[in-house]
Amino acid sequence: MKKDFIYRLTRLNDGLVKEGTQLAWINYKLTGNSIYKRIAKGRGLVIYRSMGSYWQTTLVQSYKKLEDGTIMFTTENSDYKLEKIKKEK
Repeated sequence: MKKDFIYRLTRLNDGLVKEGTQLAWINYKLTGNSIYKRIAKGRGLVIYRSMGSYWQTTLVQSYKKLEDGTIMFTTENSDYKLEKIKKEK
């Protein structure tokens, strides 16, 4: 089943853009990572473009969900905007 949207992650500090079809929020632990569907303080984001091609952020320090579904968040190193974008047909 193909999705009719992609995720777009923009690093606001320098304009870097990463797009992917899947994402996961992870909680780093010495004994293994836990995977979540929702953002929370202390989790990092992994956005997958394809198998073996992904981008990972450091831990979320704060976040805000906007009415349109966009998530603005700050990590240990950067500020980000995460959007769900409809694919052009």
